Amino acid sequence: MDIMGNIGWFMIFGYLLHYWMNENSSSLRSIATVVLIGLTVSLVIELFQVFCHNRIPSMTDVTCDTIGACLGAYFSEQHRSTVFPEPVRYMVIEDDGSKTLL
Repeated sequence: MDIMGNIGWFMIFGYLLHYWMNENSSSLRSIATVVLIGLTVSLVIELFQVFCHNRIPSMTDVTCDTIGACLGAYFSEQHRSTVFPEPVRYMVIEDDGSKTLL
């Protein structure tokens, strides 16, 4: 249950982060960036647990969090490519008959 929870929460994190930052970069580069950010956030959380008396840090959590961020970024890329396959273009026809693409 703990493994699925970690993967699920970081899938949401990876999906939203990739969707937010994928405006002007290639898909592979943005997925790699999301994975590195997910890994860093997970390591910070586990480092914080070292200093908490009732928490135990685990590398399994780091691994599951990183996998979740990677899956979330991948699904975000797949969703974006199916929802927005190409830019929408509008054609304006003027009164004189000329056509302009916007």
